[in-house]
Amino acid sequence: MQFTKTHEDFDDSDNSITVTRTFDAVLNGSILEISEIIDGSSVLGMIQPWKPNPDGSRSNWVDINEAVEWYKLQA
Repeated sequence: MQFTKTHEDFDDSDNSITVTRTFDAVLNGSILEISEIIDGSSVLGMIQPWKPNPDGSRSNWVDINEAVEWYKLQA
């Protein structure tokens, strides 16, 4: 599942800019794999083997949409 993530940053002249990055998410069983698409190539950036719950426990992802929403909330 491809998705984008946008954040604010600064360029070399210290001007505020908006950066949008494109990612691809795959759920292999309960393992989430996130890759960034850079110049048409997929670069693996993260493997998350479980869903981290707010209480500190672990569980399986419900589906790819839940996993992507979790990733979008990460810094």
